[in-house]
Order: sequence, then C-alpha cells, then structure tokens
Amino acid sequence: MGAFRETDSRRRRQQRQLNRNWMLLVGALAILTGVILIYLSSHLPEQMPEEYRDMTASTIMPLGQVMISISITALLFERFGYVDYTVSRVCDALTRDEVLNVLDARRKEELKELLFEDIYLGHQPAQDPGQLVQQLNEDINVLLADYYYEEYHTSCDISIITAQDGQRYFRKHISRIITVRPIQADRQCELTRLYYLHTNDIPPGTKSQDGHELSPVRFTELSINDKKLLPETEYQLVRDKNTDSSPYSVNYELKLKDHSLLKLTDGQLRVKLVYTTHVLCTDPLYSITVDKPCKSFSCHFSSNIPDYNLHVKSYGFMSFGSSTRKMHIQTQNGVTVRFRSWILPGDGAVAMLMPKQSAAACPIYASRLYRSGCPAEDREAVGVN
Repeated sequence: MGAFRETDSRRRRQQRQLNRNWMLLVGALAILTGVILIYLSSHLPEQMPEEYRDMTASTIMPLGQVMISISITALLFERFGYVDYTVSRVCDALTRDEVLNVLDARRKEELKELLFEDIYLGHQPAQDPGQLVQQLNEDINVLLADYYYEEYHTSCDISIITAQDGQRYFRKHISRIITVRPIQADRQCELTRLYYLHTNDIPPGTKSQDGHELSPVRFTELSINDKKLLPETEYQLVRDKNTDSSPYSVNYELKLKDHSLLKLTDGQLRVKLVYTTHVLCTDPLYSITVDKPCKSFSCHFSSNIPDYNLHVKSYGFMSFGSSTRKMHIQTQNGVTVRFRSWILPGDGAVAMLMPKQSAAACPIYASRLYRSGCPAEDREAVGVN
C-alpha cells in the first residue's frame, strides 16, 4: 500500500509541475502579445484614415495593457505562492465562528458528520489498478496467517476531577474484554500488542482534591485466560518519551514478563483489562479502534458531567450498513454502539465531550481541536496501530 501512496503522490507532483509550466508558457505568450499590441497601436499604417487609426489605436492599446497586467499578476501569484496564501485566508474566514450564524441546524449536522469522517477516516489515495490484484493477494495471505477478535467489548465511564492546583481532568474508567482466535485453526500466532497509549504526561506530584496522585494511566486488573496477573511481578507499564512529530509527549506500553502468555496455544486467548486514564479537559476526544478483523464489537460510553454533552459516532467500514447489524443505543447517561457482524481493521467509535455552551459550534470546535494538535486519546485500544 505504501507503493500506491508514493505513486499517487508522485503523480500529483508531476501534474502540479505540468500545470505550472503551462501557466508560465501561457503567461509569457500573453505578455508578448500585449507588447505587440501596444507597439502596433503606435505604428499603424499612415495610409489609414486618421479617424480609423485613432479608433484602432485607442482599442488595441488598452487591450495590450490589460493582457500584460493580468499576465504579470498571475505569474507573480504563481511564483511567490500568493495563490496558497489567498486560499489559506479564504479558508480561515470560512472556519470562523461567525459562519455558523448563517447556517441552519440541518447544515450544522451535515458539517459535523463530514468533519468526523474526515478526521478519523482521512482521504484515501487512489490505488494503481495494475498492482491492486497483487497487493490484495499479499494482504490476504498475511491476513490468513494472523488472528481476529471473536469479541471486543469496552465500557468507558467518564467523569471530571479537579486537581489541587485547580486544573481539571477527564477521568476515564475503562473495562475491556477481548477474545482472540486464529483465522486458520492450524496456524500458530500470538497477540502482537496488549496495550499501547499515546498521551500527554501529567506533572509529577499532581494530586486530586482527596489526595490521590494522578497519572496518565493506571491498571487495576489484567487477566489472561481468567488468570489474574500481578503488577510489576508479571507485567509492567513501560513509559518512554515520544520522539515523533505528533502532539503526544509520552507513550505507555503494557509488557509481560512471560511473553508466551500471549500465544494462542489453545485456539483462543481471552484478555480482560481494567484501568483508569487522566487527560486534561482540553482533550475531549476518546476513540476505540480495532487493528484486526472483529466479529462482535460493542462499546459503551457513559458520562454524568452536568456541563458537558456526550457525542458518539462510529467510523470506518462500520459507519455504513443496515440498521439490522448496527445498533446505536441512547441510554440514560450515555451511548452504546454495537455491531452484530464483522468489522474491519481501522474501524471503531469515537466519543467527544463538548461544553454545553459550545454545542452550536460542534463542527468548528472539533476541527479546531484537531488542527491545533490537542491529542485525542485514540490509539489506546488493544493492539491499536
């Protein structure tokens, strides 16, 4: 798939360069034509009647001047990047809050849907048809040698706590149960990643009002095949600094002392994780994404925060399909998303907590948070890439 992206990117660069060359050529020809017209306006044949000569000169000279002015302006815009600047300024004007005042509720809902899909699905590059069959065959072979989730069920309860320094944090108490099986019964495979989290660190010594120290993530239970593992003795949460260009400052990964526990020796592996995370209230997004095919997926988000609204949406392949296989249930204090049939890697659901006073600005609020680099705690599920 990387070759497809590289080919598509190269094709777009070549097309942009071709368009620029054509613009330079047309601009140069237009300037030359304008110069010729101005020259001709002052060198008309003497044998022409004076009345026609003056009328012709007064017509072709302004025409030549206009052609030169427009061509030079267009070339300057292209040469010094004024086109990108103008587009940027127009886009900035269109994303201001004032734009919402002229939109009705139906259009705001449409914008919210489009923004969610754009943020979590992105724009998929066009693939080269000549390599599609070969790539598909390779992907299927890799898939058949791997595992799938028989079930993937998550419950997330979200609340707000205030630290002693006055800073407010979203506290998410999460319980997750997954059952893993090999796609081919005779294949030996293992769970590649138990838990991985990109997030921002919390200053050491930060405590809640009741005196408990706050940490980005804290595990209270880890069970594999109904056997509870002991922290530090049988597993540990490894922290390291993030070195890529993402807005996350640290990574957390759950590692076992005995890696053989992740092997699907009996044809399946059942894992239960119970843990709590803390993120600043400037990070209102939380998503659950599967990295392998999943047969039965469900997640429940609940929140009793009085000054926040909870919005939940599924994304990916699972965003589409009939209501008979997809359930989106509104409960008294939350939302449940459930699928009764297969979903694909990269599918999932996202929850967004939004201040009630900003409810009318939902699409703009979400897009600004994403563009400004506020880290959504989204690569946080078992095995998420």
